[in-house]
Amino acid sequence: MNFTRIATQRVLTALEKAKIVCWFEETNSFAIVKRRYVSEFGMEPPSVDLVKNLHKRFLETGNVADVAAKDSIPMGAIHKAQKFGGSTAHM
Repeated sequence: MNFTRIATQRVLTALEKAKIVCWFEETNSFAIVKRRYVSEFGMEPPSVDLVKNLHKRFLETGNVADVAAKDSIPMGAIHKAQKFGGSTAHM
C-alpha cells in the first residue's frame, strides 16, 4: 500500500496574518517569523511563500484580508495623492 502525504494548510486568522506581517516587517527574517509564530500560537508555522504573499499583499493594499473590501483604496493611491496633490495640512 502506498501512502502519499497531502500538504494542507489551515486558514489563518486575521490576527495571525497581522502578526506575521508585523514580524516580517520588523525583522525581515523568515526564520524569526517562524520561531515567533510557533512560540505565540503553538502550531506549525506558515510557509515562506505564504509569509511573502501576506507581506506583499499588505504593502500593496494595506490589508491582510483574502479579499479586498469594495470601498478600500490601495495604499499606493493614497501615497500618490499626498505626493502630487495640493497642499497638505500641517499641525
